[in-house]
Amino acid sequence: MGRKVIGSVILVKHSGEPTVWPVRQTGDDNVAHLHEIFKTAIAMCSTELLEGGSLKLLDADNNVIKEQRGAVVENYD
Repeated sequence: MGRKVIGSVILVKHSGEPTVWPVRQTGDDNVAHLHEIFKTAIAMCSTELLEGGSLKLLDADNNVIKEQRGAVVENYD
């Protein structure tokens, strides 16, 4: 049997088409893993976010944990 699905990342393209990526358990800290995957997804989908797409991070019960709309601006303090 495969690893347990602990959440998902959903990319909603600017055209409205959704793409869903399941996030599977890799260790003990599921929350940290979900946030790390979401951070990676933001970097991977930066062009689509600039074009009006959005990303959502959901837990295993489909509750929204985080959402990103539009471009990410880095803070260089």
